[in-house]
Amino acid sequence: MCVVATTIEEDPTGPEAARFAKANNAIASGNVSTQEVSPYVPTQQIKTFHPRTPGMVAYRDAVLDAMVAAGQNTFEFMRRDVSYWDVVSQDRRVPAGSFTLKAGFSSRDFRSNITATLVKA
Repeated sequence: MCVVATTIEEDPTGPEAARFAKANNAIASGNVSTQEVSPYVPTQQIKTFHPRTPGMVAYRDAVLDAMVAAGQNTFEFMRRDVSYWDVVSQDRRVPAGSFTLKAGFSSRDFRSNITATLVKA
């Protein structure tokens, strides 16, 4: 989406801006299944911690080392982490099915993954 935002900012009346406006209009009218919307639906949800200073890198590494030392290998997810906004019902929805959860140092450097099925607690 960053590329789309940059493209629209650079050319607010261009073809990408027109496509995005069509998608927004479709969503506003409750039509989320139209082909105008699909290019803008995210395929991955990424939760990340971006260390921006050497101190933050040291903090991240210390947290990871403490997790390994404690044998912790679980993460709790909140509903918003695994849901999407349903414009028709005006509520968050958790889709059914299996999900692949990935862990790594960046979105281009995944070190492990697991497939899981969400269940309500």
